[in-house]
Amino acid sequence: AGALADNHGRKRIFLAGLAVYLLAALGCMLAPDIVWFDMFRALQGIGGAAAFAGGASALAQEFDGQSRLRAFSFLGTSFGIGLAFGPVASGLLIDTFGWRAIFLLVAALGVAAAALGLRTVTESRDPDATGLDWAGAGTFTIALAALTYGVLQAPQSGLADPFVLALLGVAAVGFAAFVIVERRVRRPMLDLTLFRFPRFVGVQFLAAAPAYAFVVLLVLLPIRFIGIEGMSEIKAGQLMICLSGPLLILPLLAGQAA
Repeated sequence: AGALADNHGRKRIFLAGLAVYLLAALGCMLAPDIVWFDMFRALQGIGGAAAFAGGASALAQEFDGQSRLRAFSFLGTSFGIGLAFGPVASGLLIDTFGWRAIFLLVAALGVAAAALGLRTVTESRDPDATGLDWAGAGTFTIALAALTYGVLQAPQSGLADPFVLALLGVAAVGFAAFVIVERRVRRPMLDLTLFRFPRFVGVQFLAAAPAYAFVVLLVLLPIRFIGIEGMSEIKAGQLMICLSGPLLILPLLAGQAA
């Protein structure tokens, strides 16, 4: 998504991603069964990735120095607002109108964001962009998909299961192919030379850590609160504020400290 934004325009990819995201949200709301729902959720993820990459890179072009730091600290705070109050708002919507109403709210917010972005975001692109690294993107996608599916399948089938081993093998080969491709192309999707710098590696670990220690809880705790503890959706949302509430403040404090 970032490469698309560099090549075709950051504002354009931001708005296109938002359009896909909100249309997929409407699809989720109208989905007749779980298969269609999962398909629209996957499409929503693609649109969200494009919107985030285009929006974040466009934001970076609007500010410099300390102003850019403050802008991204406010962006982090907006994530905190969503994580803190999203579960409560979702609980209220589910309790009052049913689960489909959540996606109607998401679509409405997407329309508002698109209207605001259309008026305020300045179009920009990377003048040195020479096209997409399709080989790198393809090998990485295959490797990541195989690894994810293998890890999800392992608890059910066991690590010694031939299918699980095959998936992990495909992932290993895919990642090796990705490294080879990135070393050979002129403009790689990921510049592997950056990993020579300890500071860059540390930042990547810092960004990945919440996926294992924080995001997992955002998914599993509501299931436990509602499915096992028997709490209402609203009560579960209120308890989730204790977990996500600090994200309202910490990005601003980090911006001030930096």
